[in-house]
Amino acid sequence: MTRGRGRPRPILERTLASALSGRWHGGANPRDISAFGLLLAIFFFAQAVRVWAGNADSDVALPKFLGAQSCSASSCHGGAGNNRNQYTVWSAHDFHHLRPYATLETARSERLAEVLRIGNPAQNQRCTVCHGPFHTVRSGQLSQAAKISEGVSCENCHGPAENWLRGHTRPDWSHEDRVHAGLRDLRNLYVRANTCVACHQNVDSDLQQAGHPELIFELDGQAVSQPRHWSRSADKPGPQIWLVAQAVAL
Repeated sequence: MTRGRGRPRPILERTLASALSGRWHGGANPRDISAFGLLLAIFFFAQAVRVWAGNADSDVALPKFLGAQSCSASSCHGGAGNNRNQYTVWSAHDFHHLRPYATLETARSERLAEVLRIGNPAQNQRCTVCHGPFHTVRSGQLSQAAKISEGVSCENCHGPAENWLRGHTRPDWSHEDRVHAGLRDLRNLYVRANTCVACHQNVDSDLQQAGHPELIFELDGQAVSQPRHWSRSADKPGPQIWLVAQAVAL
């Protein structure tokens, strides 16, 4: 029985084999040479695109977090009117968001950190990612006025304010304009639920075993218990809020 010839190798495979083995001499196949040139062109083009993309990413500056004080002026959200008192409500009444960082300095938190062997809980990102989110923001994206001790403040929910702070109260700006400038679209229940769920549901098992309270994510109930700093016209039906949030939490 005669041994049949193997299947012909694809052009690029044959070309690479010839090039790597150094067998190209006078009898090189022109088709192979053309294919190898094309392969080289594709390779160098891909490398150029990668370099360009990397440079482009490094040149794009992420918007800065300015801190809650940037919202505190009486002409902005630190006043007494219905649409001017959001900062006042947060700073005076919203203890669940204003004081999370302070809980990291309690004896109970120190005991949890001791059990987990994570050092100072007020400086460990396993804790501060939810109790003091500014601690996890890289320094170049954090203004000097933004303090870790703010706990969960305006921008942790609404997004870094550098690009929308000056314009978001302008009467000629639509909601879409504000969102385009970087304001998080919390009117969208899916976006709202995703903003909250990571810190209101997810607790690592070792944290719970060390004594951290179990968390239950109920966005509709939390919206009711949270001191109101938004217009009632923005409210959605409770069952709708619950359903979307539970879908996000799956």
